[in-house]
Amino acid sequence: MNLQEHFLTQALKEESLENKTIKVDHLTSKVYVDGIERCLTFPKSMLDYCLSQWSERTQDYYFKGRVSKVRGWLRKYPNIYRSNRGRLVTKKFDLDLEYYQELGRTKFGLSPTNECPWSYRFFESIMCGAIPVLGDKDFDFNTELGFKFYRHSDVKIYKSEWAEHNLRLLIKNCIIKPKKYNGKFNKNTTRFSEAVS
Repeated sequence: MNLQEHFLTQALKEESLENKTIKVDHLTSKVYVDGIERCLTFPKSMLDYCLSQWSERTQDYYFKGRVSKVRGWLRKYPNIYRSNRGRLVTKKFDLDLEYYQELGRTKFGLSPTNECPWSYRFFESIMCGAIPVLGDKDFDFNTELGFKFYRHSDVKIYKSEWAEHNLRLLIKNCIIKPKKYNGKFNKNTTRFSEAVS
């Protein structure tokens, strides 16, 4: 089971929809539930945790993961932490609480693509209120949904309206039964309650 399938299975379980036929296309990030195509799907519990981490944006950039040759542009930023945690079978399906806590206080989540033309980090940044940053040559299928993001060479200004816009789109496209989502919004995310209406 890959992480994409794990997230989808957990999301369906939270909605008591375990008896669905699922398929994942890791190359495009698409998932299929009973033959119906969906965007990469996240469990509501994960979104709830990420929303609970929103706090004052005290650091500009954050990245934790592999820094490959293709991702060399990352080295120009502070707060880059090399890690293979996501590749470890024993830890792969556990939320990296420190990672989400750091993203929750970050303005810009560095979200490089690699072998596939999409990145979990793109969505994780959005769930934590950070604006995703892609490499200048990176292509992410999910940007076609209308998410706001920056490129590496762009001048970056944190815009809370972009974070709100991205969160609304994520809930609409990446959460099972988005109209029924009643997230656990804290004082820093109270404005986002209209994201689900």
